[in-house]
Amino acid sequence: MVYMFIAGTAVSMFHLFLSPAVNEDDIRPEEWTITAEQMLKECKEAEDIKVKNNGRVLELKNSLGDAVRYEPYRTLIRKRVNSKGHMPMLQHVKRVKFRLEDHHVIFDVIGLNGKKYRAAFPIYHSG
Repeated sequence: MVYMFIAGTAVSMFHLFLSPAVNEDDIRPEEWTITAEQMLKECKEAEDIKVKNNGRVLELKNSLGDAVRYEPYRTLIRKRVNSKGHMPMLQHVKRVKFRLEDHHVIFDVIGLNGKKYRAAFPIYHSG
């Protein structure tokens, strides 16, 4: 039993050493994926979508009438609902730009390390 515990722990430790190191200024790939999937879901369900503050803010109105905002805050992108709360979505962000183009929301991000990211979400409703 003790041997199995030690062997299992050793495998976990090897995984940590063999995993590629993530620079602390990098946007973590799993955070990018989760943020993009959440924004896609919000865009699908939105009844109205607006880009505000020169492309720095994306505001969506959902079927419940809630105003959902994605906005920069320090070095992250946060989500707020009805101007309340603060849910960090994506860390290590230097710059964010939203724009509406050809029935899509285009989401451009530059990480603290200068790496560029982009996602596009279709707009299903027009307000």
